[in-house]
Amino acid sequence: MSFAELAKSVAKRWVRPVVIPPVRFVVRYAPGAARRLAWRHVVEPFLQYAEHDFVATTRFGTILAGNTLDHVQRSVFYFGEWEPNVSRYVADRLRPGDVFVDVGADIGYYSLLASTIVGPSGKVVAIEASPKVHGLLVDNLRRNGVDNVEARDSLDALDALLHPSLLEKVRLVKIHGAEWLVIRGMREALRRARTDLEIVVELSPPALRAQGTTAEEVLAVFAAARFHPYRIENDNAAVADLDVADARPQRLTAPISAHTEIVFSRRDAAFL
Repeated sequence: MSFAELAKSVAKRWVRPVVIPPVRFVVRYAPGAARRLAWRHVVEPFLQYAEHDFVATTRFGTILAGNTLDHVQRSVFYFGEWEPNVSRYVADRLRPGDVFVDVGADIGYYSLLASTIVGPSGKVVAIEASPKVHGLLVDNLRRNGVDNVEARDSLDALDALLHPSLLEKVRLVKIHGAEWLVIRGMREALRRARTDLEIVVELSPPALRAQGTTAEEVLAVFAAARFHPYRIENDNAAVADLDVADARPQRLTAPISAHTEIVFSRRDAAFL
């Protein structure tokens, strides 16, 4: 074993388990200046990409297990949340009894957030096609003892995934990953939907090109169903979570040229 390999092994086994938890405590709970100092001078240069298994509580009270090598899971570990503006939007839109569909549910962050809001009279459908990540999703659902979340491992057209009677009750859909596969197969869902249905989609021109489509074609599908696009400010850089502004979704007025978080809604306004 080389010296570099030995140092890495020692750091992983002995140093990180001792250093990371207290640093995380400062980043999450200390006053603003101390949080920024800890993040920018300790986590970013030394610990941001360090592998660390964790079980952490989110800001909305659920428990998630993960590993800090993943950028989503790292944000949950250090800050207790992921995508603050999107999280706030989801929490603001859902009510007890609603149905939430989480396409690309990952380890269950949004599914568990929705579960706490829709309650026993509501339902969450969490869809994660990656076998490895789906296993983590199921583990996290069990860890929280939720019985209003249904985990599925098939990432197909939404019309085929959901029974028509359920489609009519869906209040909110969030799509992350294989966006075009899901969207092009949800025309029936859009036709049967509640009038207040809203859909949150991450649109990235390069990713859409790889799926054989464009942002303009995605927008056209929703426009045909009388949905209007709104942009959510969503800086995925973890440091933004230290002091993120609470921004309402704003009507999209320019072409999509970079990664953009869009809300599709039948409301016709400047802001949602």
